[in-house]
Order: sequence, then C-alpha cells, then structure tokens
Amino acid sequence: DIYPLPDLTVSKDNIICSGASTTLQVSGAQTYQWSPSAFLSCTDCATPVSKPGSAITYQVKGISDKGCVSFDSVSLSVKFPFKMTFSKKDTLCFGSSVQLNAAGAEKYSWTPSSGLNNPAIGSPKASPSSTTTYQVIGSDSVGCFKDTGYIPIKVYPIPVINAGGDRTVNVGRQIDIVPQISDDVTSVLWTPSIGVVANNYPGITVKPIQSLDYNVEVKNDGGCIARDKVSIYVLCNNANIFVP
Repeated sequence: DIYPLPDLTVSKDNIICSGASTTLQVSGAQTYQWSPSAFLSCTDCATPVSKPGSAITYQVKGISDKGCVSFDSVSLSVKFPFKMTFSKKDTLCFGSSVQLNAAGAEKYSWTPSSGLNNPAIGSPKASPSSTTTYQVIGSDSVGCFKDTGYIPIKVYPIPVINAGGDRTVNVGRQIDIVPQISDDVTSVLWTPSIGVVANNYPGITVKPIQSLDYNVEVKNDGGCIARDKVSIYVLCNNANIFVP
C-alpha cells in the first residue's frame, strides 16, 4: 500500500524579546522530533516551549502512524536591549533650523513634535520658535526594549539694529552716527573705515570727504546677525571758510 506523507502545520516564524519564551506548535502527524534541542522544553512533543538566547531555526520531523515522514521548520529571532546614541545640545538663530540625530534603534518618537518636519524618523529637522529640549524615545521593531535621549536646543533672537536716518554734512565737518541696538548685541562692526575718525561704541564719528554708505553689522552671543546702513551725503557748497 502507498500511504500519504503527513501534512504538517507549523507555527509561523516569530520575533521575541530577550528573556521571554514562546510556544512552538505543530500538527498533522502522530509523533514529532525537534532539532536542535537548544532552548527547548521537549524535543518529542507537539508544543515545545523555547526560550532562545539567540536567533535559531528549528526543524521538526513529523511521523505518521504508518511511519511516513515529513519535515518543516520555524525560525525565531530575538530582540536585545540596545543603547541609543543622539546628538549633543545645540544653538540656532530664530528662523533657522538644525538637524537632530539619533541612532541605534529601529523606531523613533520625538517630542514635542512642533517644529519638527517628521517626529518619527531618526534624523528630523528642527525649527523651534523658542528654546526647546527635544526628547527622543527609541525602540526596536516589536517594542521589546526602549532607550531615551534629550537634546536641548537654545534659540537666540535676531538682534535689532537701527543705524538711523541718512545724514547730510558739509565737507570738512564731522558727524556722529549713533545706532539703536537691542540689549543682546555683543559685537558691532562698521564698514568701510574711510573717514572714520573715532569709534564710540556702538557708534562712530566720521569726517568724510565724499558721500558714503556706512554699513553696520551686529551680533549676539548666539552668533545671530543683523545689518543696517546709513548714507552720509557730503556737500561742497562754499559753506565752509578755509583760511590759508
């Protein structure tokens, strides 16, 4: 007589957390033999329990009551605890953006999500409107383990500079240019230096011999920059008396 091979039905491949166990299942035959025996509660039963310490593939041999044999297999992969890395604290100027970075996980969740182009990726772009500490939670694909990181982003305002209105001066005369600046300004740079006879922070005193635009650039502690300019028009209208 010709007897059919046993039609085995085996549990699906699975992903488990390190330290956890799972029950394997097989049906369709009368007796069974599992191999390898590593991490198994039994090797000759239909529902052995496995607590694997690493990824493993089990093969099961099913034997019918007529002695016919079939084979099948099931694979287990294991998720282990991980350590996530993430970028350090950073600064930016208002209106700018900075790249946040986290690595070592398979899934990411950033909070707060406001100001982020995508809170569910490892390296989102952040454009916060104010100083913000971003939290990133990394996890594996099945949520076995998590790790958390924090990235403070300090937002500096754009400094304010008003060089004042354009001025007119007779040739040979000097004039003070005194700008209005915000309190956070730490650096003031005037260009060009032509005709500048004194530096009176934050202003300058000029004695130009020709009409010029004086440009001013200010910075704050965050390196944020603002610029303005003032035009000085020089007149030669015989208003000055020169004594030889």
